[in-house]
Amino acid sequence: MVEPLSGKRPTSSILRRFRLHVLSPLTASCGRVRARATRLFALGENWRRKSRPAAAVKRYRLLVFQYGYFIVLSLVASGLLWGVQTGRGTSTPGGDGPGGKGLKYVDALFLAVSAVTLTGLNTVDLSALNSLQQGILFVLLMLGSIVWVSIGILQIKRARLRKEMKECLMQQQMQQSGEDSDGDIDNGKRLNSECTTVADPASRRSLEVVVEPMRNSEEAFERDHPPMANGDTLTPLEMVEKRIELPIKSSAPITLPSPFPIAMFATATAPIPHSTTLDTLHLEYSAQTLLTYILLAYFLLFQLLGSLGIGWWISVHKPQFPLENGLNPWWMGAFNAVSAFNNSGMSLLDLNMVPFQEDSYVVLTMCLLIMAGNTCFPIFLRMIIYVLHVLCPTHNPFWQSKKQVLKFLLDHPRRCYPYLFSTRETWWLACVVVILNGIDWVAFEVLNIGNPIVENIPLGPRIMDGLFQSLAIRSGGFQIVPMAETRVGLRVLYVGMMYISVFPLVMSLRNVDSQLSTAQTHHPPALYVNEKPHIDEDDAGSDEEKCAQLCSSSSPRTPAGRGESSLRERLYTHLTHPLPPILIAIWVITVLETHSIEKDPVGFSVFNIVFETVSAWGTVGVSTGALGGRTFSFCGEWGGWAKMVLEAVMVGGRGRGVVWHL
Repeated sequence: MVEPLSGKRPTSSILRRFRLHVLSPLTASCGRVRARATRLFALGENWRRKSRPAAAVKRYRLLVFQYGYFIVLSLVASGLLWGVQTGRGTSTPGGDGPGGKGLKYVDALFLAVSAVTLTGLNTVDLSALNSLQQGILFVLLMLGSIVWVSIGILQIKRARLRKEMKECLMQQQMQQSGEDSDGDIDNGKRLNSECTTVADPASRRSLEVVVEPMRNSEEAFERDHPPMANGDTLTPLEMVEKRIELPIKSSAPITLPSPFPIAMFATATAPIPHSTTLDTLHLEYSAQTLLTYILLAYFLLFQLLGSLGIGWWISVHKPQFPLENGLNPWWMGAFNAVSAFNNSGMSLLDLNMVPFQEDSYVVLTMCLLIMAGNTCFPIFLRMIIYVLHVLCPTHNPFWQSKKQVLKFLLDHPRRCYPYLFSTRETWWLACVVVILNGIDWVAFEVLNIGNPIVENIPLGPRIMDGLFQSLAIRSGGFQIVPMAETRVGLRVLYVGMMYISVFPLVMSLRNVDSQLSTAQTHHPPALYVNEKPHIDEDDAGSDEEKCAQLCSSSSPRTPAGRGESSLRERLYTHLTHPLPPILIAIWVITVLETHSIEKDPVGFSVFNIVFETVSAWGTVGVSTGALGGRTFSFCGEWGGWAKMVLEAVMVGGRGRGVVWHL
């Protein structure tokens, strides 16, 4: 009997020691590891939340989408250009066609990128391309247009607004049904409510949306919304769709607690009302719809009328020049008109615009198309909307609603369209365009005094040609005189003008963005029912600090001189930001073309490389020309790797004038 008892004692002692010396330390170690892992995970989440990479990607996803559009379209078009080498085509030594002739793929890719980015540089003579290749370039010029891309952005804004309106009306109906069917409301507080917080990274504010629990929602909905005459009952989605299609009518305002993006409703011209109603959102949607039709008519009519006018004039008065290049006069005129409107500078004629130096109709029509397509596009658009608003009759409700929509576009331009500016910004853009083009115009006339190439042109056409070249050098890309034959001082000035080619438009675009950001920061509009400023729990420690942060968030105080300082910062950023990539590209091209530079230091001068690179960055397309009297761009003399570097420069330059975010 004693032995079994004595045998149990060592076993229990061993188990106790095992638990004490093995299990307990192991459990403690696992707990410490778990605690450290939890702490590291919390630190990682805190870093992710503070750095906000997802918010940054979401903020600039529109910019990434546009870059992807340009790149994918260029790759697809380059394959088509290279693959349709049938019939009459190029005769480039070392090409990829039969017998070593034809268009090389690197040249096809270069032409596609140049057309999509609206640069206009060409490494081969476009007149040597076959009809299919010329037609592909013609379509690419329109698909890469600023007007066309902005129409796509406008459709994204319309779809986003339509979705928010549907969700908002559904949420409103849910709340009304819940209030009618639930009587548990004590002192204005809703019981058993579910709260969802939606963070807006652009404004650093949190939007609290109260979703009411629904009891007997079907009965309440049927009671509040009786059937129609035909016995049908509209759902909330159908109500929004019916309402969107009806003309605007005055009705009782309905406050919407839906989490709308603040940047979508901010404006630099008119104050935002303290309560956003469904009629206001319907008015904005109607304004964007009407603006879509205006832009489509603007985009199509300018190019159609310009193509018909220039094509007819060339076919009647000077058909010999396109016929010498094997081109149809109507086709050559249409291509030049579309290229001018989209500010590409590509021309099927080998001599570009030189044969039309004394033809006022062609030159002035091209000037109008160049201004309408890019340089003065926001100015022309606001002028058209203003004229339509003035001429719109008011004798019936339909035209009254249209006049109200046009007035909304004039009062809230950036709320509806990124390239529609306020009155102040439009006048600023017009003044800068006049000043810069005036400098180029005067410099062309003065610096070319004594230049036989320019002096041989009669005085009247010479003044007109100076106006045309001043408009083309900043964006158009055409040449009314051979650029290599102009004075060196004028070419140096043109380098600076091409560097700041989109500067006025970008400054107006970013200036309004800055005003919107400032307005959201210092004057947050009361757009939401349940809305509170966002507080970072890690930054605000005590309750007193949080209360102080809440009070300071609603304060409209703005530092003195902040506007002037912000303007100087934007000027400095836009002037210095492009320098590093341009200098790197120039250095890489110089290294790649060292052999050609040593072989012909005059033709392959560093200044010519700088001129070509800056022209590509500004998406201008003006070139000093190839060597040996050939008519394509100077970059056509470069090797394949140097051409690819210039393609990257063109894509980067095209991204300067795009919209960054909605």
